[in-house]
Amino acid sequence: MATRIPQKSIVSLLSRIVQIFLAIQGLGHSLPVYSEEESLFIADTASSETFPVFTPINSFELLSSANQKSSILVASSSIEASVIKSSEQEPATLTLENKSWAVSSAQWMELQHDNLSDVVYESALAIDRYVARDSYDDLTINKSYARFRMKQRFTERGDHKFETDMKVRVDLPSSKRKMKLFFDSSPGDFDDLDDKFRNIGTGTIEGDDAESEAVAGLRFEPNRERRWQPNLDLGMRLKLPLNPYVRVRVRRLDDWGEQWSTYFRQTLFYYRVDSWGSESDFDIYRPFAEDFLFRSASSAKYLDETKAWEHYQGFSVYQSINKKNAMEYQIAATAESEPNFRAKNYWLKIEWQRLLYKDWLFFRASPELAFPRENDFDGVASIYFEIEMFFSRYKGLRKIHEPKIHGPVNEE
Repeated sequence: MATRIPQKSIVSLLSRIVQIFLAIQGLGHSLPVYSEEESLFIADTASSETFPVFTPINSFELLSSANQKSSILVASSSIEASVIKSSEQEPATLTLENKSWAVSSAQWMELQHDNLSDVVYESALAIDRYVARDSYDDLTINKSYARFRMKQRFTERGDHKFETDMKVRVDLPSSKRKMKLFFDSSPGDFDDLDDKFRNIGTGTIEGDDAESEAVAGLRFEPNRERRWQPNLDLGMRLKLPLNPYVRVRVRRLDDWGEQWSTYFRQTLFYYRVDSWGSESDFDIYRPFAEDFLFRSASSAKYLDETKAWEHYQGFSVYQSINKKNAMEYQIAATAESEPNFRAKNYWLKIEWQRLLYKDWLFFRASPELAFPRENDFDGVASIYFEIEMFFSRYKGLRKIHEPKIHGPVNEE
């Protein structure tokens, strides 16, 4: 019997988190935050080099490689890590006046999180044991996780939108074909680049049919130590009539000298009902100063349904403030090919990311000024808030997914 994650537990946990957070902010103090100092590296057997990346737990902190040859952003990379090193730190001392309430609330919150993480972990082990059978190895590390996000956007025109999304990855490390099971409430394959990169419409809108966009399926991942890293998704959109689909993706990460790094990704997908599409992404990275990283991101997307291309170009600077805070400063634009090639939108954005608790609760706030064609390129101000939670027993997992500006589509 499959184990289901109780929705009431998630809602109750999130409600208590909000209460604790508001109370703490009002008192001007903070709950104890447990952090782990870790390093994530991607082994490249072809060149015998190690590519350093940003660790999410360190809030986009820039790391130097063992051979000091390159640096890249883990939070903006979807490459899975192969070597993880971590060390525990003692929690900070709590100095709230209502210490007993805060401590008991934090303990309750962590207990609920651990219970849900156990559900994810034990379910993954049971599936892995059933699939692998005789080849099952109980010493293999299982990296299964679930991620839940709540998102709220407000605009100066009075518009507001509340969205949620959930993603589950069931790791099957003992399987001979290196498979994973996945569930995604908002796959985003048919999202406009304009919406995807601004986190608009990338979740389940309150009041919508929760299964209207949700997909589930099986992912095949060949040897991930190769320079070109492909994967194949076979799945189904969970809405009647059922809509089967296939997605093929290939990625490549390259280091160019001591400073420059590039990341390329090509995606092709086909849905039986919605036809097919293609998306190409190419990013360039370069660290500068001590805690800053420059990123140029280019994307092009074609949908057979609209017979049109959409293009995106963005420039970002990431700043690592400390282990719990990071900033992103971005300027970007999108263009469309129909009815003729023309600009679609411009925007300026600042995003603040905060690690709220341990290594599994994150908060983001992002004020933005956009100049869309539909508003005659007049400025429209908005602000975006997000709470993100991870459920997993695998302590090496720290938000191993794509950057926020890429929206919900990720490769884990």
